[in-house]
Amino acid sequence: MCSSDLNVAPNRRGLIDDNALALLKEIGDRWKPGEKMPVLEAPEPPIISPNIAKFKPASSSWSWDTRISDFGNDDDFKSYWESNIHVKEPWYAVDLVTEQPFNLIVLTVPRRGIREYRLQYFAEGNWKDLPSVPNNKLVKIHRFDRVWGSGVKVLFPDNGIQPAISELGVYHERR
Repeated sequence: MCSSDLNVAPNRRGLIDDNALALLKEIGDRWKPGEKMPVLEAPEPPIISPNIAKFKPASSSWSWDTRISDFGNDDDFKSYWESNIHVKEPWYAVDLVTEQPFNLIVLTVPRRGIREYRLQYFAEGNWKDLPSVPNNKLVKIHRFDRVWGSGVKVLFPDNGIQPAISELGVYHERR
């Protein structure tokens, strides 16, 4: 490793200043080369496909007048759909208008706390379950084998909180 890797540049005379040398020595004293480093979680691949649910007709169970279903796929992460507190099993759906292929759903929520949800798609006159593993992240990415459908729905069993969706994205990725 060289001094530029540590953001330490030589002075006008081509030497490293004493204060920088002292800090580098401190780093060297703390560094334990035999110590096992933590394994970083592999990042999700980037999404480079267009969102086919953006601005499509949306519907939902009863919601607050200021947090309507249109806000869940309006390409504005500051606005969001939010279920009314009196709804026991809220749902949110987007009509894709025509049947089309997709293999990725991204559910972005404005706050943590949604413990459970189910994803479904509409095909052949029925709602069918999609594989999903709920998590406590704000951006919930679900990749699966390609399906053909004309709608996507998120079902929220009683979570004890009001579910909300900042954006529901539906994508057909090339793989």
